[in-house]
Amino acid sequence: MSPQTIFQLHLVLGYVAWSLCFGVYILPRLRAMDRLEAQRAIATLHSFRFFGLVFILPGVVGPNLPAGFASFAAYGDLATGVLAILPPTRSRSSMCPSC
Repeated sequence: MSPQTIFQLHLVLGYVAWSLCFGVYILPRLRAMDRLEAQRAIATLHSFRFFGLVFILPGVVGPNLPAGFASFAAYGDLATGVLAILPPTRSRSSMCPSC
């Protein structure tokens, strides 16, 4: 198999596995939670977005990746990850005073 075919197969199978996992385990639990708790759980998942910083590590990505895109994507993912860490650390009373 060509490297391109292997990569595409890897992506497709990854999406299938995560779709099954999401449909069977995650979505039913999110539906059972109140809205605020579900949003906090989703934000917690996005706190791992700092992995995009690898775009600016030398030798991790190919030389054909434009430097402007790599920096933009890396720091954008870092900002998203930092912002996603904030909601789960906030207490429920400070996020919803009337709750």
